[in-house]
Amino acid sequence: MLFKFMSVPCRLNRRQLFGGFVKYTEAFAYYSATLRDHRRAYSAIARDGSLVLSCWGHRFKFRPCGALRYADKFSRWVLNSYGSYGKSRLQNHLRQAFEGGLSVRLVIATAGDPNAIDEGRDASRASNTWDVRNDLSGRVVELTTEGFAVDF
Repeated sequence: MLFKFMSVPCRLNRRQLFGGFVKYTEAFAYYSATLRDHRRAYSAIARDGSLVLSCWGHRFKFRPCGALRYADKFSRWVLNSYGSYGKSRLQNHLRQAFEGGLSVRLVIATAGDPNAIDEGRDASRASNTWDVRNDLSGRVVELTTEGFAVDF
């Protein structure tokens, strides 16, 4: 299993976000987190208590302060063929991280079809790839019933 990591300057550009690709379950295992159901889960709690979160790479934005922000709205998520399990579990994990101040570890998902993701279509059957970035640790900075934001 090969993991590629890069040194990260203060400000990241999109090219610096991506390294070597791994299997989805391997990316979570790298952080000692086990997905309960790899077809429906987007998050897990690692052995060290941190939240491991799968984030779409094309949805990252840079904040004026130089922080890297991932934000998403729950309303954009339609139920895939596997049901609502993953979405409700993600919401619970985000609440746990927000209220408990847990650090967030990053699994970057690269969408085979970014438009499908943005339109809220089921991405579970697309040709997606994943990467880990152990040099980035974040915090849930916003959480509402509408959506969430994590700063790295």
